[in-house]
Amino acid sequence: MLPLLCTSRLIKFRYWSLVLTLVSSCALVELRAQPILLLKGDALQKTIPTQSLWVFRSMDTCSEADVARFTDVNFDDHDWNTLISPKQVGEHSPEWNGYGWFRLHINADTTLLPMMLSLTLTHREAMEVYCDGVRVAAQGKVGVSLRDEIEGSALGLPVPIYLRSGMRHVITVRFSNHTFLHLSKRYGAHLMKPGSPVFDVAIWTAEQDIARAVRSRTVRTIVTMIPLGILLFVAFLYAVFYIFIRRERSNLYLALFSIFSAGLCFSLLYRLQSAVGREMLIWNEIAIVCEIAALALSLMGMLYWVVYGETLRRWWYGWVPGVVVVIVLRFIMPIEQWNYVLFTLIAFAFADMVALMLTAFRKRIDDVLIIAVGNVIFLASAALYVFIHMQALQHILWLFALSTYTCFLSMPVTMAFYIARRFARVNDRLWEQLENVQRLSHQALEQEKEKQSLIERQKAELEGLVAERTKELQATNELLADQTQAIQFSNMELLRKNIEIATEREKSEELLLNILPAPIAERLKAGEQTIADKLHDVTVLFADIAGFTRFASTISPENLVSLLDKVFSEFDRLVEKHGAEKIKTIGDAYMAIGGLSHHAENHVEFMAHLAMEMHTAVMELSQELGIIGLSVRIGLHSGEAVAGIIGTKKLNYDLWGDTVNMASRMESLGEAGKIHCTEHVFLRLRHKFIFTARGEIRVKGKGLMHTYFLENVR
Repeated sequence: MLPLLCTSRLIKFRYWSLVLTLVSSCALVELRAQPILLLKGDALQKTIPTQSLWVFRSMDTCSEADVARFTDVNFDDHDWNTLISPKQVGEHSPEWNGYGWFRLHINADTTLLPMMLSLTLTHREAMEVYCDGVRVAAQGKVGVSLRDEIEGSALGLPVPIYLRSGMRHVITVRFSNHTFLHLSKRYGAHLMKPGSPVFDVAIWTAEQDIARAVRSRTVRTIVTMIPLGILLFVAFLYAVFYIFIRRERSNLYLALFSIFSAGLCFSLLYRLQSAVGREMLIWNEIAIVCEIAALALSLMGMLYWVVYGETLRRWWYGWVPGVVVVIVLRFIMPIEQWNYVLFTLIAFAFADMVALMLTAFRKRIDDVLIIAVGNVIFLASAALYVFIHMQALQHILWLFALSTYTCFLSMPVTMAFYIARRFARVNDRLWEQLENVQRLSHQALEQEKEKQSLIERQKAELEGLVAERTKELQATNELLADQTQAIQFSNMELLRKNIEIATEREKSEELLLNILPAPIAERLKAGEQTIADKLHDVTVLFADIAGFTRFASTISPENLVSLLDKVFSEFDRLVEKHGAEKIKTIGDAYMAIGGLSHHAENHVEFMAHLAMEMHTAVMELSQELGIIGLSVRIGLHSGEAVAGIIGTKKLNYDLWGDTVNMASRMESLGEAGKIHCTEHVFLRLRHKFIFTARGEIRVKGKGLMHTYFLENVR
């Protein structure tokens, strides 16, 4: 430690007496009104803290003149406030408003001059450091208000200083912590840990300070990163185990435990090593709380699953609300008090673990002692880790490393032993079952050999019988082959005759269908002798080539027959298209009926379309053949009729009745190139077709009648 020199102005004499007792080379020297730090050569071999002897002054303004005055070695600061440590200014000094100056007076032994020393700075606020009026370090931007300040940070940062000639030296700190005060109001002061509200300065030799800083940061980083890497690997490994073995949910809990442990390990390293602003540290503190809660849930869930094979209600109704309470308490309690909540959580976990282990011993679960030992080590090391952080003992590197490794690696290593032991037991059982299977397989092979020998003997006997039977079968097969060939010849002859009969039958049916309508032909084939039907509603069409007699006298018989064939063939196609039935042709007259089988409801409309298309077809044939004046007269009428077959030879299907006569009269009284219809047809089609009234004409047997010419579709 270092000697201290205090003045008579120190009122708390008991405190300085205690300081003089603890420090081997402390002394009270009344050199001036301010406390002075005395540096001796032999004291530099030890740590020389500056946790006392500071004076400070809080200010509301800042000017270049203040910088020149307050950093001057000869500036008189006897009226400044005295404090034991810069850490107290934010906690016990109501004069502090967020910006001010700190001064530390040093008397250096002449044996130290000239010599390179090192200031170790620790803070998370804006700060400028001057040694004998020369600025040696600056972190952030010091400001008199929150708007002017830019937060900086230094965690054990070595700043070299050079003490030249003379004994008196002054270290001046220009400091502001408006960001800290602002965040304290926003989030609450209890969330502002870790770190002090002001700053910490220590003096070392330059070589010692650099070596200490490098050693401390390197060891802390290595100590933390090794468990972090191991935990991430373990988490990945157990996650893969769970993916392939879903029934072992303990692998899932262990993977979650390892992930949360890795996150907690990183967050703690971030707290100790990261030189970020305080707001980021606040969120890091929140992450630490959530990671501890998740760690507890995953640990106890894993233990419940190992012991009971399921997650009990005690986990849902006990541990889940419990960790929620722990998280809430962190937001309303300072961390010093919340650490005791962590101890309580560890104690409850230990008690629940003991109960689970007793249950496991009663249930005779294999290798549960391994889990019990691992849990005891984990909980004890977790308590030790919390205690180290409570007492700020992180500088004891071996203790910090021991607690870190045991806390973060005890459970993964223990569960690795437990799972390896379980796999070993399962493997032993599988080997035993495999040996039993091999033994049974050997017995089965022996029995199979006996069966094979018996089968071979029976096979030899059967082969002799088979040879005899084969000869008999060959003779029988030859006889059957001859008979089969004869049968095949007979079948081929029958097939040829059947084909001929079927061909003739098709010709007969085709001829019959050309003579008679299909329904009438079916009835005739069914055996009906006399076929006569009364048709209640049919449409009869008569078509006649106008001026046929004149054409017949001017062209050759061959051309005349060819003309009739083309016209009537086109008529046949149109009749078949519209579902009508051709009845007969008489010379150049063509008779068809609609409503006999198809379109029973709208046969009048379809017969009208048929008549129009027949008229169009004749016109096209006239143009195609170059016959001028070729046209057709068509007559339409609908009503009742009688149909039947006449004769026994050269059968003729014909229609009789007034409807047939009226249709014939309409054709004969019509005009060339027009469709002549009765009033009955007009009334049924007037909404769909366009008609031209012809007026009254005298019809044989009917007298005067109103008739119409069908012109086109409406």
